[in-house]
Amino acid sequence: MDTVKLGTGNIRSIFFSLAGPSILAQIVTVIYNMVDRIYISQLPDSRSMMAAIGITAPISLIVTAFTALLGNGGAPLCAICLGRGETEKGERIMSNSFGALMAVGAVIMAVCLAFGEPLLYAFGARGVTLEYALSYLRIYICGTFFVQISVGMNAYINTQGFAKMGMLTVATGALLNVVLDPIMIYGLHMDVAGAALATVISQGVSAVMVMRFLLVGGSTLRLRWSLMKPNWPILRQIMLLGVSPFIMKLTESLLSIAFNNQLYRFGGDLAVSVMTIMNSVWQMAQLMTHGFTDGAQPILGYNYGAGKLDRVRSAFRLELLTCWGWTLLCAVVVLAFPSLFLRIFNADAETMVAGPAMLRVYFFGMICYGAFNACQQAYIALGNAKSSLFFAVFRKVILLIPLIYLFPALFQGDKVLAVLAAEPVADIVSTAVGGACFFSFYRKKLSTQPAAPGKPV
Repeated sequence: MDTVKLGTGNIRSIFFSLAGPSILAQIVTVIYNMVDRIYISQLPDSRSMMAAIGITAPISLIVTAFTALLGNGGAPLCAICLGRGETEKGERIMSNSFGALMAVGAVIMAVCLAFGEPLLYAFGARGVTLEYALSYLRIYICGTFFVQISVGMNAYINTQGFAKMGMLTVATGALLNVVLDPIMIYGLHMDVAGAALATVISQGVSAVMVMRFLLVGGSTLRLRWSLMKPNWPILRQIMLLGVSPFIMKLTESLLSIAFNNQLYRFGGDLAVSVMTIMNSVWQMAQLMTHGFTDGAQPILGYNYGAGKLDRVRSAFRLELLTCWGWTLLCAVVVLAFPSLFLRIFNADAETMVAGPAMLRVYFFGMICYGAFNACQQAYIALGNAKSSLFFAVFRKVILLIPLIYLFPALFQGDKVLAVLAAEPVADIVSTAVGGACFFSFYRKKLSTQPAAPGKPV
């Protein structure tokens, strides 16, 4: 897409042309993440191998959290610079982000190669599972640079309005991974090591595509080696914005631990199994909201930087309506037909008895969740670092995790449902508080001229 169209074209058309590829890219990413486990599940010692891959997940999460810190943090700043016509500053931001991603990647890789075994032991790996986990990690971690580029720098492609190119880089890697997995796992008899090698090669191909586009392709902003010298004020701005998605990714693991511990305590394996199904349904619902916010982000950032506040307001209204409308629809369907979603994943008799009530409680808050998500992500698009950070932790850390432990102690009756009730309560409260704060900010900032060049909101 011609970047100038972000400031002149039809907002609805631009929004959906950007959101569509983003949604497809995220669907492909889900397949990317699942395909290793699908193939591994067919092997004789699949239980230990699956456990090994699961145990390495926190390390994978740390890697992708840093791509969010430096990629998602710098991309909105680049969009604002494009809107202001500050191409050189945008290139400096992108180049600094690239240098920081490479430095972080080197540190993570060195630490994991040096201390991989004690780290995996601390995560719970024992015996043959530890052996499989080490086999997987030692190969996977060598692809850290590829992940930092293919995921972190891809954000700079999308923020310029080249969503189709961003989708292509992700889809190519994912499809290659699907092809290579059976060759490495079955053909070369490499088991989990083969899955890791297939992933690294696929990510490497995606990384090459990203680098080619940003260096010599059709990118408006070019990655320049001469601008990679660390500029600490710029890196500080990047990290202030990126700390929100960074914390969101890290707190996902903490939240999962809290839910699983409490559900296992009161409901055993059955409750944890249903929770896994609910997480899968929730993640699929979130794909669309992530796509909508990705579609809005370049429009919001570019037009805010250009001082076209009417277009900013129009883009936000569209983002809010699509995100809220989608999660409302999802909530209604799940609340009306919970058994349908349970059958997709598990037709076990006990699950079909206990599951519907659990889904209805857990998904009730999704009625309003889309509005919260739209507001929280709009803060990031407009460069409001403090608010994006606060609302990243408010819902999960301040509200949700404490309520998971508090509700079962306060309420009699079904303790499993009491644990799950923390989710809708946190969703409703965070939407009310977050929405009120955002619209106060909205009225104040979008009724006046934007911040001076170089000073995001």
